[in-house]
Amino acid sequence: MTIAEDAEIDDGLLKVYYLKPLGLWGWIRLLPSLRFGTLDRRGEAELMRATRVDVATKRPKQINVDGELIGETPATFRLLPKALSVFAPVPAPS
Repeated sequence: MTIAEDAEIDDGLLKVYYLKPLGLWGWIRLLPSLRFGTLDRRGEAELMRATRVDVATKRPKQINVDGELIGETPATFRLLPKALSVFAPVPAPS
């Protein structure tokens, strides 16, 4: 899935989406945007870019990251520069 068309692994920014509450049919209509990275073009979503994000809720809520429960709110998310090493093949000359 492509969450954001313009997302780059090394741009130093977190892309954070806030989705307005949706019913079942709202989520179904949103699925193509989630698949093709066009969520920022939808009125149901707001995109923010940041280097740090603080999340607070009235009551503690579980935090799900890539299908894993990693904790609960309140929580702070931030980037750690150069924390990930990526090895990829050199592109073939065109």
